[in-house]
Amino acid sequence: MRVVWTISGPVNILPFCGQRVGKDAVMKLLVQESPAFLVDRRFVPNIMLVDGNNAAVLARLTATKREDGHAFSYRIAHFIKFREEKSSNTFRLLTASTWPSRCSVTISPMTSIR
Repeated sequence: MRVVWTISGPVNILPFCGQRVGKDAVMKLLVQESPAFLVDRRFVPNIMLVDGNNAAVLARLTATKREDGHAFSYRIAHFIKFREEKSSNTFRLLTASTWPSRCSVTISPMTSIR
């Protein structure tokens, strides 16, 4: 199964936004890129909706930028499609209304990519 992981957000501020294709690229994002950029990451789901093989989660993410210690918080929406009880496609949309001038983001793994 081909893994596609998309994070919609400002790449100039959040260097790991964009699309990753393939298990190796997604694992590098989750295991190396995101932890290198952020510390004290928290993901708090507010609303979860499931309809058949589709799921949506509205949540709040908080984190601290490793480089300069600036903390931030913002809302994020996750849209996930499942096939054979595994995530086959994940799309994340970050809300721009809460971006501070110095910001960053983290990704909470919600996708099974075995």
